[in-house]
Amino acid sequence: KLQFLYFIGGGVETPMTAPRRPTTEEAKAAQHVLKEMGIQRNPLVRCQIGGEKQIWLKLECLSEVGSFKVKGSGYAMAGVTGDVVTCSAGNMGQGVAWHAKKAGRKCIVVVPEAAPEAKLRAMDELGAVVVKVPYEKWWSVMQTEDASEYAPGHTFIHPCTSQAVLTGNATIGLEILEDLPNPPDHIYIPFGGGSLCSGIASVLKEASPNTIVHSVEPETAAGFHFKQTTGNSPAPYTPSFIDGCGSKAPLESMYPLTSTLVDRTHSVSLQDVKATMRDLFRKHHIVTEGAGACSLAAALNDPSVTGTIVCVISGGCITPSTFCEIMLEQ
Repeated sequence: KLQFLYFIGGGVETPMTAPRRPTTEEAKAAQHVLKEMGIQRNPLVRCQIGGEKQIWLKLECLSEVGSFKVKGSGYAMAGVTGDVVTCSAGNMGQGVAWHAKKAGRKCIVVVPEAAPEAKLRAMDELGAVVVKVPYEKWWSVMQTEDASEYAPGHTFIHPCTSQAVLTGNATIGLEILEDLPNPPDHIYIPFGGGSLCSGIASVLKEASPNTIVHSVEPETAAGFHFKQTTGNSPAPYTPSFIDGCGSKAPLESMYPLTSTLVDRTHSVSLQDVKATMRDLFRKHHIVTEGAGACSLAAALNDPSVTGTIVCVISGGCITPSTFCEIMLEQ
């Protein structure tokens, strides 16, 4: 049985940073560092779903820790000495913990109390100390960028606003450009805090300004989509099996960047995401978490797009019982 710390206290506000677009040259430097660290390059494969649509799947779910987070966390860890702390619903925590274990460092992960069992267990197995807090306290750490109450003396690696994390994520954009004969016309990217979307979009927009970047969130937690389409924030929020993307509201320090890089926003239904997860398993034998399937769910249900389409399958970290229940639904 796993044992976790549980805090109810609040954090201390600190000045928030303003991330910028990573350049292609910076992404190439990060790519070299990640290669030296032994981080694998994940495949881009033609999708067997979607009829006549030319869809390609970037399978970040095949990463060492089951999500794209291994790249951003790896590049951030390469520039840090000493023990570390991060704030995560699970995937970033696994990435930081994986690198910390390899480097022989201590790692603390602040997680929301509803974080899924599979991700909690994975972080525990990697040697991380997992600190559970109520969702509002967890979101406060995300917003204030301060986890010192839970990990004094540790270096905080923010899952979204860290410039190194953004640059590490940008290497995924480089790989897409290298693997396709021409830049994609459209790319669909799951949107949580915005670091994956911003990193990939920065590189793609530099090489191909006409590529249309689509952000995707679940309808139950579409904070960025809600703000972009209504001008209001926060959005209505209900927790669901999709825990790796979506939120009540976009991070204030990320919004100036994400709002300029994303061309179209989408919210997808839980049923469409479940159907896409089943199709990915049946047609591609790929296990995805809810967030990982959001991008393809949006592309399949968007009749307006043509040309070359890339969908980033961001992760595959899901509790086995939840995955089985979804597979058996009709």
